[in-house]
Amino acid sequence: MEHTSIHTDCQRAISSDHTTVFEQSEDASVCVAVVEAVSTVTDTDPMRLDPLYDAVDSDALERLIESGAADTETTFAYEGCRITVSGNGGVVVTHPI
Repeated sequence: MEHTSIHTDCQRAISSDHTTVFEQSEDASVCVAVVEAVSTVTDTDPMRLDPLYDAVDSDALERLIESGAADTETTFAYEGCRITVSGNGGVVVTHPI
């Protein structure tokens, strides 16, 4: 497994052929972290991605993170990827789905 840092609000922690795990920084919005993670994995400028709110309720996603419950997670599709966000701020991007 590869360990690589990226220059966004989240850090790529673990990477394999199709799955990348990102650790979100404490002061970052989970929605921004998801968009930046997908941008990194798909090698697409974030401004060219569809709005995240078309794929998931962004307010609910933020509430999930605010809960801090590590055993709670949600999974959704976005830009050809499967995204799993856990209550502890972890973002897992699986590409392609």
